[in-house]
Amino acid sequence: MMVPIPGGPPAADKPDAVKADADKPDADSRFRTLFEQAPFSVQLLALNGRTLQVNRAWERMWGNQQVPSIKDYVLHGDYNMLADPQLEAKGILPILRRAFAGESVTLPTIVYDPAELGMPGPPRWVRATAHPIKDTSGEVQEVMLVHDDVTEQVMAEQAMLASESRLKQLANTIPQLAWMADSTGWIHWYNDRWYAYTGTTPDQMEGWGWQQVHDPAALPRILDKWKQHLASGAPFEMTFPLRGHDGLYRPFYTLVAPLKDERGQVTQWFGTNTDVSSLQAAERALRLSEEKLLEGLDAGRMVVWEWDLRSDDIDYSPNAASILGYTAGNFHEQSRHFHPEDAPLLLDAIHQARETRGQFRILNRRIRPDNGALIWLETLGKVICDEQGQPVAIRGLNIDVTERVKAESEIKEASRRKDEFLAMLAHELRNPLAPIAMATQLMRMQQLDGARKEQAVDIIDRQVKHMTELVDDLLDVSRVTRGLVELDRDTVDLKAVVAHAVEQVRPLIDSRHHALTVRMLGENVHVHGDHTRLVQVIVNLLSNAAKYTPQHGEINLQVDVSESQARIRVTDNGCGIDAALMPYLFDLFTQAERTPDRSQGGLGIGLALVKSMVQLHGGQVKAESAGRNRGSTFIVLLPLIPVEPPADRNDLPMTPDAGERLRILIVDDNRDAGESLGTLLSALGHDVKVCEDGASALALAGSHRPRLCILDIGLPDMTGYELASRLRKNAALPGMECVALTGYGQSHDRALTKAAGFRHHFVKPVDVQQLMKVILDIASSESTDAD
Repeated sequence: MMVPIPGGPPAADKPDAVKADADKPDADSRFRTLFEQAPFSVQLLALNGRTLQVNRAWERMWGNQQVPSIKDYVLHGDYNMLADPQLEAKGILPILRRAFAGESVTLPTIVYDPAELGMPGPPRWVRATAHPIKDTSGEVQEVMLVHDDVTEQVMAEQAMLASESRLKQLANTIPQLAWMADSTGWIHWYNDRWYAYTGTTPDQMEGWGWQQVHDPAALPRILDKWKQHLASGAPFEMTFPLRGHDGLYRPFYTLVAPLKDERGQVTQWFGTNTDVSSLQAAERALRLSEEKLLEGLDAGRMVVWEWDLRSDDIDYSPNAASILGYTAGNFHEQSRHFHPEDAPLLLDAIHQARETRGQFRILNRRIRPDNGALIWLETLGKVICDEQGQPVAIRGLNIDVTERVKAESEIKEASRRKDEFLAMLAHELRNPLAPIAMATQLMRMQQLDGARKEQAVDIIDRQVKHMTELVDDLLDVSRVTRGLVELDRDTVDLKAVVAHAVEQVRPLIDSRHHALTVRMLGENVHVHGDHTRLVQVIVNLLSNAAKYTPQHGEINLQVDVSESQARIRVTDNGCGIDAALMPYLFDLFTQAERTPDRSQGGLGIGLALVKSMVQLHGGQVKAESAGRNRGSTFIVLLPLIPVEPPADRNDLPMTPDAGERLRILIVDDNRDAGESLGTLLSALGHDVKVCEDGASALALAGSHRPRLCILDIGLPDMTGYELASRLRKNAALPGMECVALTGYGQSHDRALTKAAGFRHHFVKPVDVQQLMKVILDIASSESTDAD
């Protein structure tokens, strides 16, 4: 800016003040010394713009080897600063003239290029100040121009700006959001992706405006981190959510780095924000997949493992400890957990797989080191080879099949018991059939007298009852196993239940000469249950006690109350229960070891029925025994209900009066069943007709005019319900009654017959005494009507 311009005024035209400088006082001399030795460039100008003097710093700044006499040229040549065209073009002269008018001014930094004046030398960036020098009267005498060569600084700034520009260009090409801030944290630039994602403008984001797109919950943490690193100048990273233009927050991984100058001072901050929502979603999906895999492995009792053949180490899935009782380790250590009998087979399977580069699958046992328990494993493995085909690892699966092996064993045991049961069933059924067949043959003999004929009838009657009991038990088992048993619940007095049960079992107990003691400890012991089924439970327990106790034994039946439960205890001093049998005692077809004569009898289903019936009543049953020949105790617990004792009822069977005569129609598609019942009722004095289907019954009813119809429900051409309805519509049958006689005896079956208007529901084989009571009631009502 102060380079001399050729063609300026001649030296002879300089003011006389220049020549008089040497005559000034000592103060002026000191000023000149300071002027010469000042470290900054100074140029002293006359009021006409000519240079009066320059100091040494000026010479160093503007000196040039190609123009060694530049000082003389400026001082004595024709250079005039107020006429410098380069200063005029750059707008410096108007500001400079204000200094000549008496004002101190700062001149803008400009580049002064000697090449524009045809002179050698590089361009220089110059920053200058101009100060007027005044006399005592305040008149401007001279102007002092102080220069500062800022070329290096400007070049450095330009280089930085160029670098920053390149950085910004690069930042606009990356997929991340990017931004730049000054050393105080004031963000002055964002890349295009930032604005595209956030939907904001530069004005909104400048400075600290970025806070508006941050999650308010996360903002305090972010600000603390940002201020901490502004103070330390250290880079940092963190993850936080940013709001997009759609209003949704997504997680971004943020990396912030300082840009420093050569002195290590932070001049800028550069930051990037990378959308990691997809990565986090993938990580969550991976974690969820791993969790599902582990849950699946746990549910399937499976352990994944990998055996490194080079290091001999085995790694397991995290659930190994809970299933195997051990985790990672080397093969040698873990082979100690192999069952001694299975170890050779397992090792051989592994060896064969390694030799063939194949797979293996083997069932084996392991001993858990944590608790010593024996577990069954199905072990699968596959050999993994390297690029040269050499085995380097084996990966596989251990499946805990302990429960499966146990279940298979139980199935085999159940199958064995079932086979034994079928053999026993055949034996039990043959036993009554043989005397029935013999009695039948006797009755066919014409020379048979009345006494022997009566004996044969008694034999058949006893054996039929025995077979009925067997079949009823079998039907109960079938219904229980299929969940078809329905209880006819009512308030039941256990005292009455015990009385009926003892009444039924008394003949068996007396036949074996046992002493039975019954104790009822407590009054009004009531439960909510099915009277018949509860009698069946106690009958089974008493029957077992009688059968499995040698003759002249002792049986005790006690009923008492324990807290909110009724407790029924049946104790005997019989053969007891072997400890090996105890876990299976209440399973179907389970029986103690039998002697060849099978003196105890039975099918092995009684206790299974007891357990099922008790559980249906919400109770429990358990057995206790000190072992063989040391007796046994069965305890039934039933929930109590607090009620008043019901009134006594008369359950005595009534025998029909032979003098009462009824017309009866029996309809049963089983000819033998119908005709045998008809023969019995005819023998008792009733007028009986028998049919095998509904159509025949309808045809016969008009002429026979029955007072009572005993109907099977399952007829070949129509149901018993339909037949009853059609018979009632016959005007010739006023007051006719219907009774159901069927093989269906569940509560819903009884409800159906009741809804259809049947007077009573009997289950085959019919209880004759109960049937005679119903017939007597009908006959009695008929006599009353006649009176």
